[in-house]
Amino acid sequence: MEFQKKFSEVDLESDYNSLASINRYVQMKRIVDFVLALLMFVILLPISIIISIFIVIDSGLPVFFKQERMGYKGQTFKIVKFRTMRPNTSTLDGITHKEDMRITRIGKILRKFRLDEIPQLINVLKGEMSFVGPRPDMPHLYQNKDKYYQYVLLVPPGITGKATLEFKDEDALLSESKNPEQYYRERIFPEKVRINVEYIKVATLIKDFKIMFETVVRVFK
Repeated sequence: MEFQKKFSEVDLESDYNSLASINRYVQMKRIVDFVLALLMFVILLPISIIISIFIVIDSGLPVFFKQERMGYKGQTFKIVKFRTMRPNTSTLDGITHKEDMRITRIGKILRKFRLDEIPQLINVLKGEMSFVGPRPDMPHLYQNKDKYYQYVLLVPPGITGKATLEFKDEDALLSESKNPEQYYRERIFPEKVRINVEYIKVATLIKDFKIMFETVVRVFK
């Protein structure tokens, strides 16, 4: 995939003047996120227990994978997922491609249907994440001082989002690259930032629900 789009010429200074409206949007999201996450946590608890048992049978403990990610307003946090790779095989860059040999048998199924992300409901309940927002990435990727990279942090990171849907085949793209980490850092991540900035400028709760619905549809397709 070749990325032809560039950061649009927008006056972010004027956008920062609307910081109050962004904050109101974030506050409303927090209420919806907490109620929905609590409901889903209860409903999905039996499935989570079953998944945990399969993970232990397949590759032992631990059941969960935790990793530091960049969060709301530059605060880092530990993202929680069901472990889909063999224990103690994660790398500093956090890059995983489609044919990665570290992925376990049960992990392939979990990643295919995004079931590995169920534990992120805990992050949502804690206020570290939202259902919809920029996908949280490794902190070192945000060392770029470009104002767009900082703009993305004005809203909580999300389990899904506009950029996440655009790059639903990210694993396949990385598997085709000779240097996946460099390709992600120099090509994919900047494009994600651009998409996220454009979305934040026009984000509403209604649009968030549309993205959540589209995510479910794409997963089951």
